[in-house]
Amino acid sequence: MSCIYVGSMNFELTETHVKGLFGQYGHVRNVSMTIDPATGKRKGYCFVEAEIGGR
Repeated sequence: MSCIYVGSMNFELTETHVKGLFGQYGHVRNVSMTIDPATGKRKGYCFVEAEIGGR
C-alpha cells in the first residue's frame, strides 16, 4: 500500500475524479481531501492510499 501526496490540484476536483485518475494504475483504497472550514471549499491537495505497481 502506498500513500501519495497530490498537490496543486484544481479546487473543483472531487474524490471521484481522483479515484478515476489513479484507478488506472491500481486499486485506490482511500482518498483524503481536506476542506477549509471557513469557506467550505477544498484546499487543493489530497492523499491517495493505493496499491500501485503491485505494492
